Amino acid sequence: YLLRLALENTNQINIKTVVKPYMYYSLYNVFTVIIAAILIVVGILNPFSNSVSDNSLLSNHTIHGYSHFFPGYLTMSSQIYRVVPEIPVLTGLSHEPHVLCFLIMPALFFAQLFIKKNYQRGIIYVLFGVLSVISMSTTAILILIPLIVHESIWRIVISKKYSTIIIVLLTVFLMFNYGSSLINMVSAEVKTKTVDNTESKEVSEGLLEYVYSPVSLIGDGNLRTQEVGGNIGLVTCLLDIFFYFLLLFKAVKLSISSDYIVHYCGMGALYFSLHSLKIGYMIFRYPYLSFMVILIYLACERRNLIKYKLAQSLH
Repeated sequence: YLLRLALENTNQINIKTVVKPYMYYSLYNVFTVIIAAILIVVGILNPFSNSVSDNSLLSNHTIHGYSHFFPGYLTMSSQIYRVVPEIPVLTGLSHEPHVLCFLIMPALFFAQLFIKKNYQRGIIYVLFGVLSVISMSTTAILILIPLIVHESIWRIVISKKYSTIIIVLLTVFLMFNYGSSLINMVSAEVKTKTVDNTESKEVSEGLLEYVYSPVSLIGDGNLRTQEVGGNIGLVTCLLDIFFYFLLLFKAVKLSISSDYIVHYCGMGALYFSLHSLKIGYMIFRYPYLSFMVILIYLACERRNLIKYKLAQSLH
């Protein structure tokens, strides 16, 4: 359906139509998290009201001692405080910070497809920046930093918008002069999750180890039957690794395109590819993967169409 929707007009590929419903879902999460955070700070909303810990979908987390709430039916929250002392971790319609960011952070780049003025771009960056601090996904922070550097270099070199240099330098200056305490808190939280408390990192390492540690030619594949150990099988191991590197290669290639639609599709896909490392083989269980594969295909088709039209114009 998505392919037919995008290719309905044979003279162009309408990627924006395909991305728009995903953008609505992502922005809904962003706004509900920020609205809930404001209501919590002013004392209108109790972050630990409307408990949903007895929901069967959250049973695994409840067993491990986590409690979940759905205050005001706006966003999920848990009794965990990270960067902002007054606000617990808020995760939108997801049960974990990294799941929220995995699902919606590509929208930070896809949103650029709909932006017409620079101030709108600034608003989008601020909204997603606030979300990143409130939800505080260490994985998202570690991925976003190099991607934003990549984006800045692209805007300077490819789009020849040299004014970006001034904006980047001014932003860095303001952050280090007026946001140093926030930067220190975020850095401390990143250190905590990667050095001091490595539980989450160990879970991700276990998911990846399952992929690259086959013990026979044929195993359980991506339908792992046990939480610890198991055998993926050499065939599935090689197929998974090949698929991932192909996905990453395509995303990187698209992200350096001079066409802004192709570029931002590539940036969103690149974030998705890097963050998917955290969940290893489990990525194959999500329809979200199909959406991204279709989007990459459409971006590649748009790039090829641009090359074809350029070649035609030269003859």
